[in-house]
Amino acid sequence: MYYNYTPFELEKWIEVFYKNIGITRPDDIDEQKIASALGISLDYSDRRSFSYEDRYDKLININNMLPKRIQRERFFHELGHILRHAGSQLIMPKSFIELQEFDSKRFTKYSALPYSMIFRYDLESNNISGQLAHDFGVSKELCVERVDNVRNKIFSKMILVMESNITY
Repeated sequence: MYYNYTPFELEKWIEVFYKNIGITRPDDIDEQKIASALGISLDYSDRRSFSYEDRYDKLININNMLPKRIQRERFFHELGHILRHAGSQLIMPKSFIELQEFDSKRFTKYSALPYSMIFRYDLESNNISGQLAHDFGVSKELCVERVDNVRNKIFSKMILVMESNITY
């Protein structure tokens, strides 16, 4: 389907990265492949999910007691921290932590549901969130948020175009 959508710079970066490591379809998205391409050790244990980075190592730990769909989302969330943030949240002001968490949540949506892949679907379908959740291996809630964000961006652009055509 065709959608008049202009991706954010972060979405474009994710698309280029995925293409460079051979990820072009939902079933190509593999956490281990992504982590390896970035030099990140990926572990699954019964400990809470977290990411850690120092001068020598990068590590993502995912809680293996969580459902598989949530494990995948936690991976992308922690990946967002490693790729986009610096500093320890243990000593950060609350407002900085909130900003990092907001950004990692956004990163999760973009990397788990890349725009070039979701636009192959009919985003107006009644069951689009369920279909995306199935095909991308993430929660339906994440898909609802992503589709709503895309629809809102497309709609906002349509409004701007309509307003620019009005003569006063």
